[in-house]
Amino acid sequence: MIESYICLVSIVLFIISMIVGRYIYSFEKKEKYNYLTMFPYEIKPKAYGLLITFRGLLALWLGVCSISSIYIFFINQYLLIEKVLTLVIVINAFLILSLFVVDMKNYKLHQGLAIFSSLFNIFIYLLLGYLGIRFAFTKYPLALTIISFVIALVLIVILLLPSLKNWYILKRDEEGNLTRGKIFPLAFFEWVNIISFVLFYLILGITFLFI
Repeated sequence: MIESYICLVSIVLFIISMIVGRYIYSFEKKEKYNYLTMFPYEIKPKAYGLLITFRGLLALWLGVCSISSIYIFFINQYLLIEKVLTLVIVINAFLILSLFVVDMKNYKLHQGLAIFSSLFNIFIYLLLGYLGIRFAFTKYPLALTIISFVIALVLIVILLLPSLKNWYILKRDEEGNLTRGKIFPLAFFEWVNIISFVLFYLILGITFLFI
């Protein structure tokens, strides 16, 4: 039961971070933040105090994610696969935090971080799916495998979308002004990675609630 509570705390912290970040952005820019076209790093408050507050919340959220994974999969667990899963989660937490910090001044680094984060997310779900098979009907339900493999497949398909290769191409609106369009591929791709990381803890929380 305590595992479910830990996962719930991580999800709540993420929601709080996003509410605060979106409010700060709307307050400073006088416009709404668009998750379909804008990058995570663009939630960057100008005021130093607000910047520290927002990134502090992000660090707290990802810190709780890392600690919870260590508690759930590392402490008192005996399989190497669980140790590896813990390591992958902790590394991906740092990668996700970097998406909120590293801007497009070094676009190759930023794009590389996004791709690696996606690969780590895929690896996380594949490992979780394997655990569902390994401990079917004992420690983890077999349904966990199906859900994990489906999400991993969706992430793989998104990663291979042709639009990601030409993500930087802008479109023109009705007035002829350059715009990112309704969906800006790389920005949307990064938010998909972030949400899939959060979804991992939601799935875990529900799993431990019923086993």
